[in-house]
Amino acid sequence: MNDVLKGATTTMVFVGVYDQLLHRELGTERATALQKEIMLSLAKHQEDMIKAQMGIEDFDLETIDAVFPQFMADTTGVVFELTEKTPTKLSYNVGRCVLYESSLMLGMEPEAIQARCSATATEFANALLKELNPNVSLEVHRFRQSAAEPCVESIVLSA
Repeated sequence: MNDVLKGATTTMVFVGVYDQLLHRELGTERATALQKEIMLSLAKHQEDMIKAQMGIEDFDLETIDAVFPQFMADTTGVVFELTEKTPTKLSYNVGRCVLYESSLMLGMEPEAIQARCSATATEFANALLKELNPNVSLEVHRFRQSAAEPCVESIVLSA
């Protein structure tokens, strides 16, 4: 496990405890809505930072492929392995995941981990991609069933 992944996993354990308390105190529906709001806000801040650092305003699929996987590796330690590239789609195997591993440390069941991922990491990644280019979206084709197994995801450009 790389150092960024270790640090991010530890942080996500703390966030996971907070998430569990939110769900217990507010109920699943309200807690999930609040998580989504947080992810959308975070994505907007990250988008501003990426555009300022890169000096790029227009993010086509090629630019997203050059920037997004590196951003994720630098900030979370998660590695995106490109498996397919077409003019309208980038497909990746997504390696070891801070959210999955931190959720396991919290004793969460696979279904709960997938729900946590959908409400947080997937929501954030999709929101960030849409901030970079409103015509792209993230599709999760297969959710991992173990820490060692990858998720299979695509970034898709719509017409």
